[in-house]
Amino acid sequence: MKDFCVVLVFNKSFVGKSFDTIKQIREVGLYKGDIVCIIGDDLKKLTRLIHKDKNLVVKYFPDMGRTKERNDQFGVNKPFQFHKFYCFHSWFRENYKKCFYMDVGMSIFKPLDKIINLDCAGKILAHSDAYPTYKSKLSDQFDKKQFPEQYKQLEAMYNLDVDYFQSTMMLYDTSIISEYTFATLVKLSNVYQNNKTNTQGFMNLYFNCLLKVWEQIQIRDSVTHYYDFYEREGLDPIDYIMVKYSQEPNKEHFGSWSFSIELFNWVRNNLSTGKTILELGSGNATKELTRYYKVHSIEHNEEWVGHAKRSNYIHAPIVEYEGYKWYDKKIVKKSIPKEYDLLLVDGPQGDIGRQGFVHNIDLFKTDIPIILDDTNRHVEATMRNELAKKLNKKVLTFDGAGKKFSILL
Repeated sequence: MKDFCVVLVFNKSFVGKSFDTIKQIREVGLYKGDIVCIIGDDLKKLTRLIHKDKNLVVKYFPDMGRTKERNDQFGVNKPFQFHKFYCFHSWFRENYKKCFYMDVGMSIFKPLDKIINLDCAGKILAHSDAYPTYKSKLSDQFDKKQFPEQYKQLEAMYNLDVDYFQSTMMLYDTSIISEYTFATLVKLSNVYQNNKTNTQGFMNLYFNCLLKVWEQIQIRDSVTHYYDFYEREGLDPIDYIMVKYSQEPNKEHFGSWSFSIELFNWVRNNLSTGKTILELGSGNATKELTRYYKVHSIEHNEEWVGHAKRSNYIHAPIVEYEGYKWYDKKIVKKSIPKEYDLLLVDGPQGDIGRQGFVHNIDLFKTDIPIILDDTNRHVEATMRNELAKKLNKKVLTFDGAGKKFSILL
């Protein structure tokens, strides 16, 4: 028996999302152990295509025997979600001591070790679905208008006036699984009306009301929030280990004087959350970067200093040097961080010129990706070619919002 595994459940429609989630678990979550992928009938013959990671365990379980008539009666439009009950099949008790289930499509921003290492002995740790107001109760998960008689039966057998957990992520000790657990969950879903989130209400009836083994997972420590369904007011992705639904970037912050959303997306796809960016020139798009990264912004225009509240601004006025204008290099030299993971050159503005970056390249780290914005313009394109040759770097150029940006790798 192994100590631990991460558990994912998906069907053919969610294979793409599952690959992205596995990539995040490995590359951002820094988890190297077993990931058990629970699949059903539609992927039974495709297990070899899924099995690309030596620590991926593809576990087939047959689809639930739910008739279309029953699904229609209960208002179920995603019957495969009931496959999540297999997370509590006795197979897991026989093979792992502890499991961490998460929905595919989860956004992971930091290493998962703080969650994985939580003590869940004899328990299931999950997030309250009523957080942070705690006004909702388990009773709200069930439809008493459409199924009044069955609701009365539920109310008579279970205390529904209690807090309840989300089934989006669950850390659990497999000792809470008996040989009857899976069958009991299935029976509950067949006997009682469908709750508003398919499996969630039934899991709460069993683990919360019957066994009383659910506890609120740790919400945060002094450094980070652990998990939430979405980012709460005043918090950004960089403040969390993981979030179910991350807020989309504000598209109005991109383009025009700011860099494009295409440039932003390249950064998101290639630089892990929490890394450090040094940018030359700050704008509205800086606000989006600071949601995910530690940002240091060199800015000559005092009116823009502090525009993105989370950025660390370096006010470096423009100085005229022999043959070019650029930031005050004495201030730049003493103020930039020693370590950073990406360099973004989007300033000074075009009428001042950016050639000073080439003249002062020795001030910066060059063994990291360097992004040059506005390389559709002749001056920036020339600067790009000169730097690529000088630094012996490969160049990638992309279109974005009617202009181009280039990456030196």
